[in-house]
Amino acid sequence: MYRNKKKNSAGRIILAAVAAVGLTLATFGSQAHAFVFSSGDTVLAIWGNSTEALFNLSTANGGAAGSNPFGASTQTLNVQAALTAAQAGAGAIPVHVSIFSGITNDFLSASGTGTTGPGLSDPTLLWNAMAQWGPGSTFTGNTIAASNANSFTSRMNNNPSLLAGSFAVATFGGLDQLVNQFQYTAANPDGLQIGQFLLNSSTGILAYGQNVAPVPLPAAVVLFGTGLVGLIGMARRKVASISKAA
Repeated sequence: MYRNKKKNSAGRIILAAVAAVGLTLATFGSQAHAFVFSSGDTVLAIWGNSTEALFNLSTANGGAAGSNPFGASTQTLNVQAALTAAQAGAGAIPVHVSIFSGITNDFLSASGTGTTGPGLSDPTLLWNAMAQWGPGSTFTGNTIAASNANSFTSRMNNNPSLLAGSFAVATFGGLDQLVNQFQYTAANPDGLQIGQFLLNSSTGILAYGQNVAPVPLPAAVVLFGTGLVGLIGMARRKVASISKAA
């Protein structure tokens, strides 16, 4: 009886440790913010299925409204929960990833997989779409039905790949793909590369900046995982010693 109690206790240690790391990882992947954007903000859209995910990159990591998130240092944003929801939505195509911004008669930015910017046809189409969308963009969480009037697809006049028809070629990338971000102004009508981004399909972490390097797991997760391995090893040795004593 005494030995059985010791075995059960060691088993509970292992289960508790596994549950704890699961809770920690879930916390890293949680998204509690509401989506809202205004003129000049940079928006991330994960789209292609019946559920879309939207994030304001300008303010996501404490930046000011309207700020350029593509700084010299690579930043990260965990969008795993929203990505999972977007991937689970009904649809015949894999999810796409677009980042865009703009201020009427000033500038706009768009994504492209090439070394040169996607060909710009009519910037007013995107400017008009964003001006009408911005005031009504707020919704709880970061996911929305593609059929909703305030979704990315709907607000891009059901032409999200060309950003409401402003571009002649596609302005999106895919998961696990390094995508370039281009800004268009009167001085740079063909687009000037201002940054890069990559959305990791396994971790749900978006990395973005002027030059994006591979992004490791958050340090807290690595340290916790190392401690978990040690804890499980101790528990197993204890179980083994109890079994030998029996």
